[in-house]
Amino acid sequence: MKTIVRYNTSILFGSFCVLQIIRPKQWIKNFYVFAALIFSGNLLNIERALVVTYTFLIFCLISSSVYVLNDIIDVKKDKEHPVKKYRPLPSGKMSIPLAILWLIILIIFSVFTSIYLGKGLLLIILLYFAVNIAYSFYFKHIFLIEALIVGFGFVLRAFAGAVVLNVQISPWLFVCTILLSTFIILGKRRSELMRLSDNARHHRRVLEFYSIQLLDQFITIIVATTIMAYSVYTFSAANRYAMMYTIPFVIYGLFRYLYILHIKESGDAPEEVLLGDVPTLINIGLWTITSFLVLYDPFKWL
Repeated sequence: MKTIVRYNTSILFGSFCVLQIIRPKQWIKNFYVFAALIFSGNLLNIERALVVTYTFLIFCLISSSVYVLNDIIDVKKDKEHPVKKYRPLPSGKMSIPLAILWLIILIIFSVFTSIYLGKGLLLIILLYFAVNIAYSFYFKHIFLIEALIVGFGFVLRAFAGAVVLNVQISPWLFVCTILLSTFIILGKRRSELMRLSDNARHHRRVLEFYSIQLLDQFITIIVATTIMAYSVYTFSAANRYAMMYTIPFVIYGLFRYLYILHIKESGDAPEEVLLGDVPTLINIGLWTITSFLVLYDPFKWL
């Protein structure tokens, strides 16, 4: 009986470690693949919605493989990090060979499943993984380039949604995507500098090139540019500029995140900020409802 209990406990504990290392909280980033579905007016098309949902799941697999790869590469540094040291690899809860096995499984599943949705998606998946390999081994140490490459990953997500649907969406949305993602990454770097203080450069080498003052200037410029880019998109959208009614929600969301960075001194885990900040969730909900009303005009069905 004790053997059975011990065996079941090891299975549950192993499953928990797997969930930790693939980081399902980070999958929220992959919702960018739905941008093309929403803004092309196909949200209510069940067949197309399913195709994009499959694309979302594929990106969850390939992005998790990148997280596993990063954990394998950074295991020594993570052991000295105040938060990352509790992850499965640096804490010793999972062995590196097992992590490598999961890495291989995730890559195989994501690549082979993407083939069924077309060569276009396969190429994007391969490019996404190749870019992240280059980032993990080289570009993450290069000032500012590292933030732009992370932003490029979000653009690939949005582009993947457009490719599988064979539709075109406004280039301004791609501009907004890279601006918004870069804003979040720079905010994360700022929070890391604040939290880790003098040890920041030891845990992430590229932080030696940043300062709080410099990041604040970058963030200010990006926030202003994002508002302008999104405003230009709304003026060129369908339904006679009605999308401009969503501009206040974008402004509030950006300013709310600035408040979180400066007053709450948080932001090193953007996904937790997004899921844990009630005003931000309400704002996203209102933006979603307003965008749906503008793009799909549900009242015409009554």
